[in-house]
Amino acid sequence: MSHIFNKDGYYTAYFAVKETNTDDAFITVLPVTVRVNDNSNTAPHDVTISYTPSSPDTGDTISFTGSAIDDQRRPLFYTWNFGDNIPAQEPRRRTSTLPLARTP
Repeated sequence: MSHIFNKDGYYTAYFAVKETNTDDAFITVLPVTVRVNDNSNTAPHDVTISYTPSSPDTGDTISFTGSAIDDQRRPLFYTWNFGDNIPAQEPRRRTSTLPLARTP
């Protein structure tokens, strides 16, 4: 028996066995979970990040630039976290500017 799954995901398949030619209603069922992936889709790679100025001073505005390559040429979604636990999401943008926090 074979089957084709057309979407990524987790699927539970069941295999049931029953005796034939008996009055018994005994059935054994065994489930199995199958994880289906689109293996032609790969994760983005050649991820780079840079910032300017290279030696920022307190109070300077720092510009961050990030990039990556997707072999399937799909749009990429970039998420930034500047260490203050407040992520900044920027769909398909590659540059963000953040003022450097002042410390007392």
